[in-house]
Amino acid sequence: MPAYDAVPMGDYIRLSTPHIFDVHIGSGCTYSCKFCMTSTFWDRDFRIKDPAVILDELRFLHRTYGVTQFNFLHDNFANKRTYLDEFVSYFSEHNDMFEWGCAVRPDNVNPSLLRRMADAGCFNIFCGTDAGSEKILKAMLKMPSTKRTYEFFRSAQEVGIQFETNTIVGYPDESAEDLEKALEVVFDAIAYGAVNSDLSVLQPLPGAEITDEYRAELEPLENGLDVMGTFLPSDVRALIKDDPATFTGFSFIRSGNRDYEYYQDVLRLSRYFTRRYYHLLRFLKQGAGHTYVELLDALLERAAMPIEEALTEILANMEGMHAQAARALFAYDSMLAEFRGDEVEEELVNVYRRPATVEEKPHFLITDFDVDVVTMISDPREITWEPELSRPTVVVVYRASEAEVSTLRLTPAQAKVFRALMPRGREEREALLANIAPGRLREVATAVAGLCAQIDASPDAPGRTPPVVDSPLVAT
Repeated sequence: MPAYDAVPMGDYIRLSTPHIFDVHIGSGCTYSCKFCMTSTFWDRDFRIKDPAVILDELRFLHRTYGVTQFNFLHDNFANKRTYLDEFVSYFSEHNDMFEWGCAVRPDNVNPSLLRRMADAGCFNIFCGTDAGSEKILKAMLKMPSTKRTYEFFRSAQEVGIQFETNTIVGYPDESAEDLEKALEVVFDAIAYGAVNSDLSVLQPLPGAEITDEYRAELEPLENGLDVMGTFLPSDVRALIKDDPATFTGFSFIRSGNRDYEYYQDVLRLSRYFTRRYYHLLRFLKQGAGHTYVELLDALLERAAMPIEEALTEILANMEGMHAQAARALFAYDSMLAEFRGDEVEEELVNVYRRPATVEEKPHFLITDFDVDVVTMISDPREITWEPELSRPTVVVVYRASEAEVSTLRLTPAQAKVFRALMPRGREEREALLANIAPGRLREVATAVAGLCAQIDASPDAPGRTPPVVDSPLVAT
């Protein structure tokens, strides 16, 4: 076990958000993906600690630092099925308090195994999707297709394990169609419930087969040390600049693909749309027939504008039956953005940032729509528009908890009652309800009063703490 007492672990844990402790449990991978150096570095060997040894270490860390959530550091935790079966069986029997996360290949787990892992304490999985097109997946020697990737998405959602993904862009000979397929995997993962779906630009690591194959096409990055080596001291930076042939990771393979700066822009915009205006982007792809690449390129043409202004301009130029729905989704996503604050801008740079506190946000927002956006987004995997969705609805958005923003759809009649009751205190509302004769109006007003109480009890409510009342109104 590492000498944890040699560093101020308590200080690190207090600074971390969330409080998840990384535990190194092994190294190595027996696969041979061309972009990865793990296999060659560890001679295609899989090394890992005994399950009992791991659990003893978790118990020690809990006794010493009080941590109960852990992230297992291993290159490919699910690499060896016989070990994984042994681990899951042991933890199912002996682990009575710890939650853990791990990294897997999508083709190493199936629904039955994921269910067993959840029963053994697994709460989070990182999955390297790596590419979307068959051409790039085969060039990587990763998988023949994305079939197993999507099976993993569905299985994790069904089992209830939160998951994260990463997809690589900028691979040699990557066409616009290949990039589109990569972006489809990124945003499809969000549709299936991924808590984070990130991108990375191919990094030609020392020892990776792809690095040696394309060594003649390596371009040292002018700003590579700033992008990839934020924390490097000056003498190390000088060493890297003097010997780019050794430190290939600070280069880019330019061969049949686009410039490195373009992929950096794609990365930044993709991170943005997994956090804001996701429904709009999804609809423009699925409902209006645009590609993700077309939309990102249109935004890059307006790079001098804030993203919200650029989206407004793009939507203003839209015509036809989908324009109305797109503008409604933009307004709805703007409501959701009000509850995110500015921390999303920092997440574009550091995807691991988790705000320790929630900034002051609106108490609630209410907007009239001429499109039923709540029904449109009821299944985030398929956001499309049908003529019957062009109907007046009113949407209320509020923060139900520190981590959850709730949306409720009201009819115009319910909204009229809501606007009459919401500014009032609980006692005044109850007095008004008592004066309404029993009947349909009384039922509607009572339900709306329950919604008002829920919003009053939300974390962003200005000093109000009445009890939460269940509301029969439609909610997502």
